[in-house]
Amino acid sequence: MTKSKRELILESTTLWDFPTQNYEDKHGNNKYNGVTFAFVIENLLQRYTKENGLVVDPMCGSGTTIDVAKELNRKVMGYNLNAVEPNAKE
Repeated sequence: MTKSKRELILESTTLWDFPTQNYEDKHGNNKYNGVTFAFVIENLLQRYTKENGLVVDPMCGSGTTIDVAKELNRKVMGYNLNAVEPNAKE
């Protein structure tokens, strides 16, 4: 049985409605306290960055921003004091 992936629609209001986070696809680490939903990050990156632009996340935590930025063809640098994401720098 294949799960259908919902197409992301850029929200144009201050009230955003996203489906529940699915961790079957790699978007951060759901065991990390404070993980952010990938749909929120995707909406923000599509709205405020351009393809091949640089995204810097100084508190990348679980790495959701790193994973989503790579999927959207953005260059990304992530830093954290206690990095759990292998692509982050401590």
